Amino acid sequence: MPEPAAAGPAAAALGRAAAATSFAAAPVALRQRAVDVFIDCLAVMAVGSERGPQTRLRALLGGDRGSASLIGQSEPVAAAVAVVGNGTYPTVYQIDEGQRMSRGHPGIHVVPVVLALSEEGGRSADDFFSALMAGYEVAARVGQSLGGTKAEIHPHGNWGTIGAAAASAWLLGRRDPQVIATAIDLAASLALGPDRASLKAGQGAHHLMAALGAEVGLVAGAAAAAGFSATPGCLERFFGPRSGVAFDPGLLLEGVGPDGWSEFKLASSYFKLWPACAHTHTSINAALALRQEFGFAPEAVERIEIRAFGPAASLDRSAVGDNDLAARYSVPYVVAAALLDGRFDLDSFTPERLAAPGLRRLIDRVQLRHDPALDAGYPERGRPIVMEIVLNDGRRLIRSAALSEGDSELPASPERLRDKAATLLAHRFGPAAAERVLAAAQAFARGAPIQDLSGALRAAARPEPEPAPAVARPD
Repeated sequence: MPEPAAAGPAAAALGRAAAATSFAAAPVALRQRAVDVFIDCLAVMAVGSERGPQTRLRALLGGDRGSASLIGQSEPVAAAVAVVGNGTYPTVYQIDEGQRMSRGHPGIHVVPVVLALSEEGGRSADDFFSALMAGYEVAARVGQSLGGTKAEIHPHGNWGTIGAAAASAWLLGRRDPQVIATAIDLAASLALGPDRASLKAGQGAHHLMAALGAEVGLVAGAAAAAGFSATPGCLERFFGPRSGVAFDPGLLLEGVGPDGWSEFKLASSYFKLWPACAHTHTSINAALALRQEFGFAPEAVERIEIRAFGPAASLDRSAVGDNDLAARYSVPYVVAAALLDGRFDLDSFTPERLAAPGLRRLIDRVQLRHDPALDAGYPERGRPIVMEIVLNDGRRLIRSAALSEGDSELPASPERLRDKAATLLAHRFGPAAAERVLAAAQAFARGAPIQDLSGALRAAARPEPEPAPAVARPD
């Protein structure tokens, strides 16, 4: 292997900590969290693979043979093809895990890279989850250091790319800290600055952000292992000031000890239980809680007033039309859907629900405004909102919310996370295939060969054979 190039001080420290990351040596609870993040991402990718544009893109990308799984396709493909294809899936239903202090989603950038490279290299579960943890920790610290990306830049494809590069270099660079450090500075020079405006408009470009960010990370890690050089210090000199609102270089090394991580950001990751932008979840939570507690009919609602922290208050789109992605980024829509149905799930965005006359009536009654006093609570204490529902009999129902089930402070139970994964996989592949994929993923985490998981994913993509017609037997 070529001699690795020098890296900047931040990348060098992160590279050393990433190289020292060991799944086998981690505490039991942290190992379980890594497994949960992987299975959650796998299920989220699977359910997103059913959409028409994703299916057509899969057909266009799927020509190169290899050993990696492109979810939804029964034939294996090259790792780079799998990373791009699988990377378009997690944002379809907006139910992917995240890390609140980083203001984004490390897993959807790191998992596609680790899965594809591990399949191609026949890697062990220990290598797989060590690389996943290393990439996650790097990404989370870079994201946190930015203080949020600039208003015009969406975080997908941005700082998550650097974590994907660290994971790629961990697997391809023989855990060499200098290779990982070079990959970090390389990715910092190449990361995307995606247009945030495409998000609220519900444009398909949104699904390419994490996909291309993961691909850049894959290539940056491979390039570092191959001997490509990076400008030392690119992470703190160029990337941070270019992307961040209030870049703090000191946060890059928060919880980075001389022999690895002294604090794991992975431990404070969150899991979404509702298929919408995380900034809408406390509004969904409040709406469902008020309806359950007071039992009012949706027709009794005169108006709904919501005071929210800044990022949630910006999700004020009411004219969502038939665009389910835009609806997932609309506080008025998700609140109206939750009140109308008394629940919130995958069916909250069907064409029938989007077109329901009663839904439009409720959307028009939502008044969303920014309350600067709530900004201090995000991200440290949650996503604070205050909701007041005024009924036509004069009652005023008030509920504050800052956390939702699935946040690290209100963790979802292991049973709830398993049910989520099983539901998403069954939505895509049917119950029997879903159970086989889930069992294979859990067995891999316990040390089974990754080829067993690959086989289950590819078998799930094959149509179930039609049952043979009954043949009348002569008496």
